[in-house]
Amino acid sequence: MTAPVASRAGFSWDLRATHAAAASCRLPWSLPGAGHVVDGGVTLVAGNGRWLRPLRATVSLAEGSPYWSADITLGSEEEAVQLDVGDGLALSMCGHVFSLRVDQRAEDEQGPVTRSWRVQALSPLAWLDSPYVLSSDIYFPAGTTASEAVAELLAPAAALAWALPDWTLPTAGLTFTSTTPVAAARAIVEAIGGLLESLPDGSVVARRRYPMAPDRFASAVPDIELFDSEAVSRSVSTLHVEIVNRLSVSDGADGVSAQDRLVYEPGANPLAGTVRAWPNPWRPVRLVHTGRPEVVIEARGVRTWAVKETVEFKDGQATLSTPALALQAVEWRYVDLGGVTLDGETLTAAYGEGYSLADVRYTTRAWVWAVADDKIEDVQFLLEDDDDE
Repeated sequence: MTAPVASRAGFSWDLRATHAAAASCRLPWSLPGAGHVVDGGVTLVAGNGRWLRPLRATVSLAEGSPYWSADITLGSEEEAVQLDVGDGLALSMCGHVFSLRVDQRAEDEQGPVTRSWRVQALSPLAWLDSPYVLSSDIYFPAGTTASEAVAELLAPAAALAWALPDWTLPTAGLTFTSTTPVAAARAIVEAIGGLLESLPDGSVVARRRYPMAPDRFASAVPDIELFDSEAVSRSVSTLHVEIVNRLSVSDGADGVSAQDRLVYEPGANPLAGTVRAWPNPWRPVRLVHTGRPEVVIEARGVRTWAVKETVEFKDGQATLSTPALALQAVEWRYVDLGGVTLDGETLTAAYGEGYSLADVRYTTRAWVWAVADDKIEDVQFLLEDDDDE
């Protein structure tokens, strides 16, 4: 037979662009002998329309990464040297066309005979991030919406699809110092719990990090179902992680570490005493313990009382022994540092760099419980939010 034998190998793989949590497609194949054709459904075209001959290609997108990454092995040195960093590529595989730009070129040589040429490529969005763009100061005036700001940042490289709730930037505007367009765009999107992600065609979507709310996981219909029979490899690792039993969300100031204060005050009877609690932020709480059933807790409600103490001001600030509800009077013993403002347990004087002592009178409030035991022992007391109050 003199006619070539035509053979074809088809690879079917469904890549969901709407939820590429950790998507990866690898299709290795070898060049056939003379007279044979193997079509793996993979093509590579340079930006100038020149067809290239890929021997191996891997594309991947990790959750949290804003752009696709491709590792391509070319068939000849001639093809590799004709590509420069920044050149466009169109990689067709797995039923998708990936719009990419050359990020790196590499040549591997093993012995006197074996040589290979590799190209690493990224989505066009990467050219708005370090090291391809210099960091600069970025400002958006008040009234700009989040989607408008992100679209403006990414306009030079990619079109934006906004799939998040939109909001107006702060009244004072929004300023980024010494950053890249991609970093600024990610900061805006992630502020509402979203992700900035490139699609195979080079466009960008700002989507929810979790497409389905956690309380709907049990009733949700999955986009893709995978079973043990479809897994070609698996690895298992054991990790030590920190767990919590309760999570509280408050309206406290961003960046301020809120912490409840719990104080035990022994009474005249060594088997009884008083527990006072200053929740931060203030809220209804109840006292529980991890001891024996003989430990008794009796709620006394919220108590308010006056406190007088001497505090030391350093660099214009002093700390009270208990959180204050209201400041009543300040009497300077030495240097008068001016008016004083109160924020929780912190006092701030008008003259912020001074040092002095002051007698301070203020009111405080706390949740109070009487506690008792039938023997002397260590008991752990804990605060829990009281949802019934």
